[in-house]
Amino acid sequence: LSLKQMISAFLIPGFSHYRSFGHSDFDILRETMQQHDVSLDGVVDHWGEYGIREYGQIANAAIEQLQSVDVLIGHSLGAIAALDSVETAGVDNLIICSPSALFAEDADILYKPETVSFIGKKRVDELAQIKTEQICSKVSRLSIHTTITYGSNEKNINPALVHRAQALKDGIVPSDILEINGAGHSIRDGIYARAI
Repeated sequence: LSLKQMISAFLIPGFSHYRSFGHSDFDILRETMQQHDVSLDGVVDHWGEYGIREYGQIANAAIEQLQSVDVLIGHSLGAIAALDSVETAGVDNLIICSPSALFAEDADILYKPETVSFIGKKRVDELAQIKTEQICSKVSRLSIHTTITYGSNEKNINPALVHRAQALKDGIVPSDILEINGAGHSIRDGIYARAI
C-alpha cells in the first residue's frame, strides 16, 4: 500500500487590517483543503504597514522555513504580492485568486480617496509602479504553471477584477483561468476552497 502524498500549499492572504492567515476565518479553507490532501500554511503576520513587496518577502521567508512548498496561492492584494515574489518562492505552481484590479494601469482607481484610505498611500504608490505586462513577462519566463481564479459573483460586483484576471491569463504562459460558480471575492468559504 502506498500512502497518498499531501500537496503543500502556502497562502498570501488578501489585504486586511485585522485578519491574517492565523485568523479563525481561514479555518474552512484550511479544513477543506486538508480533506483534499492539501496541507495549507500561510502568512501569519498582519499586513500592518508592510508594502506589497515586503509582504511577499515575509511569505518567502516563511516558505524557506518549511520543508517544501508545491503551490503558492495569492488572494486579492496578496495575489499581487505572490506574482511579484514568486521568482524566489521556489514553487512549481501558482494560484492567483481574485487578483486585485489595482495595477499601474488602474491609476484612476488607485488614487481615488477611498482606495488610498483603505490600503494606504505607501501601497498605492507601490502598485502604481507594478504593470500587468511586466508581471506577466516575469512569471512567463519562470515557466511556473499559473491558474487564475475568480468567483462568478464578481462579474457584477467587480468587473474590473474579472477583466484583470483575464489579462493575467492572456499574458502568463502557461496559465489557465477558472470561474468559480457561486463564489464571491472571499476565499474563506467552502465554494472557493473546494475549487482551489
